[in-house]
Amino acid sequence: MIPVFDRGAGRAAKSGRLFLPLLVLLVSVLVAPARAELGIPTIRDKVITQSVADWLEGRHLRRWKLDDKRSKRMFDSYLKALDPQRMYFTAADFESFRGSRLKIDDFIKLGKLDFAFKVGEVFLRRVAECAERVKKLAAQEQDFTVDEYFETKRAESPFARGEKEVAELWRKRVKLLLLEKLADGKTLEEAREEVVKLYRNFSIRMQRTDGMEMLQIFLTAATKTYDPHSTYMSPDTLENFQISMPL
Repeated sequence: MIPVFDRGAGRAAKSGRLFLPLLVLLVSVLVAPARAELGIPTIRDKVITQSVADWLEGRHLRRWKLDDKRSKRMFDSYLKALDPQRMYFTAADFESFRGSRLKIDDFIKLGKLDFAFKVGEVFLRRVAECAERVKKLAAQEQDFTVDEYFETKRAESPFARGEKEVAELWRKRVKLLLLEKLADGKTLEEAREEVVKLYRNFSIRMQRTDGMEMLQIFLTAATKTYDPHSTYMSPDTLENFQISMPL
């Protein structure tokens, strides 16, 4: 009897080692949370930013000039928009940003968005890091008998300095969240799962932020220094807003 040989099956068997890693890679890509890239500012971003600058100085009701005074407020407004409770940025991050505090007015008039995107990238990196930190902290044994204090309203608090302060800040934050869950009748295991899920979902959502969304955050932070109701909407946001109006 002449043995029958399936060439297709033979090739598959011989290259099986190649298919398996490829399959693992594809599964990893499908399972991993999407990470949108801010990338670099586009020509469109530049034109939009310059148009907003012209509108603020020439068409806004206040018509305040874009100057160093306005720049300081825009700088503070942008950091606050991203990290209102000063939990993510560190003192070192702030120091690396501070050199641009009096330049925001010039950046906007020139359509230069390198600073805005740089700050956005640092923020997204810190969010991802803190989600991992929360996962580890939540799994640790907790001593709820220790008398400790955590400042929940940190809008005016200094940024944490160094790894030691960052670790202590988040240790107390996680401990407080666990206590709140326990007070609501959750078991410790349930509390741990919910706290980890809270920050994991926030991280996944934020990692999907793209350049257009970061531009919206930055320009809205700038326009709100003129008036709290003055905001910039990206084309997608505006379209969704217009669709929802009649509902």
